[in-house]
Formats: sequence, structure tokens, C-alpha cells
Amino acid sequence: MSGINDFNFQDKELLNKMNSIIGSRGPDYIGYTSLPDYSASYNRLVIVNIHVRVNQPYLFENLIISLIREIYNHLELKKLLEQKGYNFKTTSDIEVIIKLFKECGFDLF
Repeated sequence: MSGINDFNFQDKELLNKMNSIIGSRGPDYIGYTSLPDYSASYNRLVIVNIHVRVNQPYLFENLIISLIREIYNHLELKKLLEQKGYNFKTTSDIEVIIKLFKECGFDLF
């Protein structure tokens, strides 16, 4: 199982400490994103989609996403987004979710 750490402030040293605690949850990849008012790390355990292009935190335009999930209907959602003109670089559900959020915003929830 993968692991996520994030804060509404910037502190890579604290992220490193937290990653060392949960490192066994995602030993295949550790990713970081850092902005002035946000920092995140993701420990990835690769099981299904082995491509590095779906490592997290995942960035699309002005959005950042990290989540531990499996979106079962992502292929159907992807088709709807393609009809609206979205292009996809991966086969991952993470790319579908971030683009769906871009399309729907908070109405998604």
C-alpha cells in the first residue's frame, strides 16, 4: 500500500522524516511537490500501472493530486472527457480524476 504526507506549508525536512516512517508502505518511488503554501510527498508501491508518468503527486495545469485509490469506472469517465476534448498521456485513473475535477470543479462532489 502506498502512503501520502502533505501540509499546508512548506517543510521538506519534515516530509523526509515522515517518509522514513512510512517508507515500507511504498518502497518503489518517493515523489515530492513543494509550493510556498503546500508541500506533499507520496510513497508509491507499484502494483498495477508501472509507468513512472503516473507517479504522484500528479500535476495537471494548476492542479496537484495525491491519492490512494482505485476508480473502477475510470474508463467510462475517460470516454466522457475525451468527448469534451481532453487528451490523455497515460492509462491511469489518476489522470482521469484530476481532469474530471478540472472539468467539474467542486460540483464533482
